[in-house]
Formats: sequence, C-alpha cells, structure tokens
Amino acid sequence: MFVRSASYVKSVNEWAARAPRRSVDRAASDYARRHMVAVVMLGNDDAVAYFYDAANDRIARQVYKGVEWK
Repeated sequence: MFVRSASYVKSVNEWAARAPRRSVDRAASDYARRHMVAVVMLGNDDAVAYFYDAANDRIARQVYKGVEWK
C-alpha cells in the first residue's frame, strides 16, 4: 500500500514536469539518489518504486502490480 500524498509519490506527468528534457525514469532515479526513494504512479494503478542503495551506489527499481492507493 502506498500513500498518494507522500512527497516522493508522483504521477507520470508530475515526474515528466520535473525534468522536461529527461525521461520519467531518469527524473525519478535522480530524485531517489538524493532522497533515497521515489515512486511513480502509473495510470493502471501500478507503481514503479526506485530505491537508492547507498552501500553499492546504485538505484534499485521495483514494479508493483495492482497497488492499493491510500
């Protein structure tokens, strides 16, 4: 379950607006690198979460199907 009002949860259009010359994936990854987590809400109630792994200095990407939004 994800909380829709969290600061790191944004729709595809909101992520695209944050970085107009980059992809949504890149904008969310950059945000996760600075803030440890980012979630992209997709139109079909799925979500893509990006988590920053500080130990390995990489971004982990996880797709969640049929998310219950709160």
